[in-house]
Amino acid sequence: MKAAVKDLDILKAIQPQQVASYLQNKCWYEKRQIADRASIWTQKSDSDEELQIVLPLNSDIPGFPVSMNIMLETLEIAEGRSQLEILDELISCVPNVQVQGLVTDLKKEPQTSQVTLMGCAVGQFRKIYIELADSEYSLAVKAYEERSPVFYTGDLIKIVVYILVQ
Repeated sequence: MKAAVKDLDILKAIQPQQVASYLQNKCWYEKRQIADRASIWTQKSDSDEELQIVLPLNSDIPGFPVSMNIMLETLEIAEGRSQLEILDELISCVPNVQVQGLVTDLKKEPQTSQVTLMGCAVGQFRKIYIELADSEYSLAVKAYEERSPVFYTGDLIKIVVYILVQ
């Protein structure tokens, strides 16, 4: 069974610049640009069919989430990967996400308190790091000790760390 991304908030969170960079890295060709409204991207499929993506350049236009949904469907076909895998590479920030998970680690320092959750966010199971105020941190400690699931609502920001090995 393939997962289809239909959540409007997630689709609205996709940044056109990020998609353009992704398409360029995946050997898509920008065929043309329609003023400052959209760009047309093409790529030949394995069966020599020309695939096309219309990428809106402004996330505030009506129909933006629908265009992002169609773009994900096209990339799913072109790459033979799930929409969730593709979305994971495209998204760097999703506002107002609710995550359910288990507290797996606690770090209390003088200025900040950090909690690590293992939970599902944007369709994938992952580690989520959250900074909490002292009053919220005590609730996280209790949930950790009791192994109780917690719910967190907030903006999810993806941080990519590159480690260079010489």
